[in-house]
Amino acid sequence: MAEEENQEVYLQENEVEEVVNQDENEMEQDFEENEELDQDQGAGEIQSVMDLSVQGFFEHKDSVFCVSMNPVKSNLCVSGGGDDLAYIWDITTGEQVCQLTGHKDSVVSVGWSFDGNYVATGGMDNQIRVWKTESGVEFITATETTDEIVWLNWHPKGLFLAAGCNDGSVWMLSMPSGKVVQVFYGHTAPTNAGKFIPPGVGKRLATVDDMGTLIVWNPATGDSECRMTGDDHRFDPGNEETSAGWTSFDSNSDGNVLFLGGSSGKVKVVNINNNYILASLETQHESVESISLCPTLPICACASVDGTVALYDSSSLKFRRSLYHGQPVIDCAFLPNSPYLLTACADCIIRKWDVRSGQLLGEYTGHQEPILCMSVTADGKRVISGSDDTELLVFDCEK
Repeated sequence: MAEEENQEVYLQENEVEEVVNQDENEMEQDFEENEELDQDQGAGEIQSVMDLSVQGFFEHKDSVFCVSMNPVKSNLCVSGGGDDLAYIWDITTGEQVCQLTGHKDSVVSVGWSFDGNYVATGGMDNQIRVWKTESGVEFITATETTDEIVWLNWHPKGLFLAAGCNDGSVWMLSMPSGKVVQVFYGHTAPTNAGKFIPPGVGKRLATVDDMGTLIVWNPATGDSECRMTGDDHRFDPGNEETSAGWTSFDSNSDGNVLFLGGSSGKVKVVNINNNYILASLETQHESVESISLCPTLPICACASVDGTVALYDSSSLKFRRSLYHGQPVIDCAFLPNSPYLLTACADCIIRKWDVRSGQLLGEYTGHQEPILCMSVTADGKRVISGSDDTELLVFDCEK
């Protein structure tokens, strides 16, 4: 990107909030140009689907809600679903390693510790369950929280596990003891997302909720270091007609700037060191389900239920382009150390894009029903997707 462009649009903290809107006429033209794409994809629902997967796992008996690749053991995957079960399985052979039991309701979140030696599952039965997988699979602990688990997130360097609940509470456990070391109270609505920041460091824990509140916690003390709410209309993820909450977010490498996606389609960019709102990005019209920052370029990708992925320059906060899908986009993730973006769509297709040009590089098909989750291997060579069709499929990202 041109040096003079970046110099022109860098935001200073004393500047007023910038609202970035794509020209309405341009957007209408873009959507008209993509009507044919929508019709083609709708017609595809009644056609046979070419299965391009290189492997799969078929033991789940209900929708697959969550999937996570082991960060160290590149062949191991964990998945959870509506059958109240989770499985550890091998993506190279498709064989089951272990069935993880004990939940009494749907398993909606799974994840591995940074060293790949522990795996956690979170369920709608209020339970967090943890297994040790260093040699074999050994059950470690179960924790009963006060409401349904919404998300899990492991610390990037330590054996600490954070979990967000439907009642707004956030729990932090220490492994291998399973001791509850913190319960964070401050949200008054379901905590829709949370993660340790900065990436790879984890000095703070950021959480967002369904009422439009962001809280950044000190994990060691339990104190909140930053709190921003919709009471400040500039930070409100809704609009004059409807209220909204935060559904997703990602942080920059320093962990001081967050990109937050709202259920109304707004994206707010904030500096959490001083509670400063850097920009309001308003290109999309429906819930932003996933946000991912490119590891090699200043690009932020925002996946929305409106069928688009909006690309912004994460330095200038300028709108770049939209990647059109035609149906809701459930997830997006960049391949490691690359400008290539994977998107998971309700039209049953995983797509690979080059965000530099917006070029569609590949489509990975095989699912019969909407994709609900995906996970990429640490080397970026494979992507695993889970679907309403109860199947998990493995695709080769290099093709």
